[in-house]
Amino acid sequence: MVFRDFFLCGLRFPVACFLRQVLGAFEVQLHYLTPNGIVTFSKFCWACLSYGAVPNVGTFCEYYELQRQPKRVGEGQPVVQFGSCAFMPRGNQKGEK
Repeated sequence: MVFRDFFLCGLRFPVACFLRQVLGAFEVQLHYLTPNGIVTFSKFCWACLSYGAVPNVGTFCEYYELQRQPKRVGEGQPVVQFGSCAFMPRGNQKGEK
């Protein structure tokens, strides 16, 4: 399942292998991500490819962390995650003071 808004935010195929690796590393599925999460992912891919580098899941995980914004649907109900996760820059990046 892919949301149309993801394509408006810059998701392009074929990113299947790298995207699958990132989603696996963070243990989420594509529909858990917000459009802003897709933008962050797309910008990382663009930056790598602009410099002639192959996007690397280890590098992505070093610079970004997954921020979950869980929502409860009711008392005792499970936490809803669909469309509520985004990639945020890590606060402890190398060189940061």
